[in-house]
Amino acid sequence: MRELQARQIQGEPPRRRFSDDYFDLYIFGEGGEIEGFQLCYDCLGDERAFTWMPGSGTQHQRVEDPELEAGRLAIAPILAPGTTFPIHHVLERFRTVSDDLPEVVRDLVLRVLEEHLD
Repeated sequence: MRELQARQIQGEPPRRRFSDDYFDLYIFGEGGEIEGFQLCYDCLGDERAFTWMPGSGTQHQRVEDPELEAGRLAIAPILAPGTTFPIHHVLERFRTVSDDLPEVVRDLVLRVLEEHLD
């Protein structure tokens, strides 16, 4: 995975983005403090997002492309409920592609994913 430019949203913590052909990983926080992350996966297929925020827990959602959803007006993909989380597959695939991430980022994502194993 390599680091790409991340869109910053006023009023939200700064974010970093790491990506490959399957994952988009957004890290929220500044000054070395990680305030949360969102791991989007299957980006070219049935995209879904696993989000972790300390104090708020985790969420797993579908990513809907507003261009594909008739009758919706949106400028960015939106998150919607209603999907299962193939955590074993996501965890194993993340392990194989995350060696180049900053160690603190990789370790945190792996720890949170491993906490959600059955």
